[in-house]
Amino acid sequence: MAFLAKDSFRNEREPQTSRQEVEYPAVFPMRVIVEVEIFDSEAMAAVLERYKVVSPWEKSQASSGGRYQAFGVSVEVASFGELAGIDAEVKAVRGVRMLL
Repeated sequence: MAFLAKDSFRNEREPQTSRQEVEYPAVFPMRVIVEVEIFDSEAMAAVLERYKVVSPWEKSQASSGGRYQAFGVSVEVASFGELAGIDAEVKAVRGVRMLL
């Protein structure tokens, strides 16, 4: 019985990499995790007013201790630049800990 070398199971092909293209306008669902005690909801409302919101800002799950709260919203953006802009603006709101 012959043993195969450890490396013989490796896939010898190069991994296929392709940049995924997004056609704009496109809708992006976002999930925002905030720290409840310091979250500036008025600032978040001001950010969202500047964009085309297609599904409303909705409260989702809270952490077991109540320190963090998740929210969901979907926004239609016209370009990658607009997507980068909303990403930066949402992350800059006081109390936002994560944007997914």
